[in-house]
Amino acid sequence: MCAKCSLFGVLSMRLARAVDDCVHSFIVKYFILSCCFCFILYDFPL
Repeated sequence: MCAKCSLFGVLSMRLARAVDDCVHSFIVKYFILSCCFCFILYDFPL
């Protein structure tokens, strides 16, 4: 799951490079945050 999450984040960052800097930075921050939550949830299950 985390590998899929990371791959999705990378693909999204590549896609984000096609749009302007403001949207790009938002998307990058969002997916970095998403992957952090992904790793926390799957590496350290409660």
